[in-house]
Amino acid sequence: MNDPVFICPFNAYHKMFDHRKHMFHIARCKDRRGKSMFHCKYKHAHIYTSLELLLQHEQACDCKTEERQDALMIDQERHPSATYCKFNFEHCFRSLADRDSHE
Repeated sequence: MNDPVFICPFNAYHKMFDHRKHMFHIARCKDRRGKSMFHCKYKHAHIYTSLELLLQHEQACDCKTEERQDALMIDQERHPSATYCKFNFEHCFRSLADRDSHE
């Protein structure tokens, strides 16, 4: 059985076999309280909750091409695409400073 398994970035126990269900699940997962979400710069569907894991992934990403790599700034400071309140997952912010001031 070589079907790809998609694992939720917020909770590794949440696993799906269909990419469409995986993206639907991520949008509605309730385990994102207090977590930040980072997207791969080569493919938006590659999502991580840790900047270190994201940077490791981007170095070996299968979607990376030479022309795409040249177009993006490699040493650009990375920010989360979304960060969530640790008390209510529906409170979403664009920066860690906004989230911290909210909490």
